[in-house]
Amino acid sequence: MKSTSLALASLASALCSVSHASVTGLVASVRQVSGYTMVDVYAASTSATDWIGSARLNTLATSASGGFVQSSETALKGWAPDSSWSSTMDSIDSFMTIGGTDLGDPSGPNYANTTLSATTTGCPPGTWVGTSLSAQSNQLDIPTGYALSWATSADDPLGVVKTIADIPGRINILGDTSASMYGAWIMHLVIAGNDPCTISIGNLKLTGKRNGQYTFAYPNFSGPGAEATFTVPAPGAAAVLALAGLRRRRRA
Repeated sequence: MKSTSLALASLASALCSVSHASVTGLVASVRQVSGYTMVDVYAASTSATDWIGSARLNTLATSASGGFVQSSETALKGWAPDSSWSSTMDSIDSFMTIGGTDLGDPSGPNYANTTLSATTTGCPPGTWVGTSLSAQSNQLDIPTGYALSWATSADDPLGVVKTIADIPGRINILGDTSASMYGAWIMHLVIAGNDPCTISIGNLKLTGKRNGQYTFAYPNFSGPGAEATFTVPAPGAAAVLALAGLRRRRRA
């Protein structure tokens, strides 16, 4: 992982700024791939100019037996994307990101943002970047009073929202996101098998900018973070969602 200056401090310094947030909540893209269920989570927005700079949360869990799939490789045991650019939307590994890049190949899978830094004070060892001694991080349960916080470098272009109008298997999981056509990719979650299950996200907060000048927080600066539990559908239901996305693309 590259060592970059955290955007958290600069974003927090603008707490007194006027809030012009257009982030509306969270949406997910659900797919079944080779016996795994892939769930990509986005911070949804109604504005194409939104930029997400940091995210933090306390809990991330699933009712699926075994939790989220984590790679056993040392660099992939935690929730950071692999710094060698091998972490993609098709990776059999769960990780967090703030946006990503296609590395010049728009037909290929999105690659995670490896410019991220994280604040892991109070978190279990190996939560962010794995070590040879750390356990695979199949769930996140951060002690009370702490949170896992990750941030991209200031004005990193990878944090700018992208169109999510045609993502496959779209689920609107939190907030009023039905009309939100833009989003920043923030999580890639992998679950073994295709059985229905739930995913719970606890005390999630996002910070960012709109039009490059207004600093905002979702859902707020000083109150509690967002809480969401949503159902990952059975394979048949996910196929219907994916087909609906394909029909939208054909009509475009």
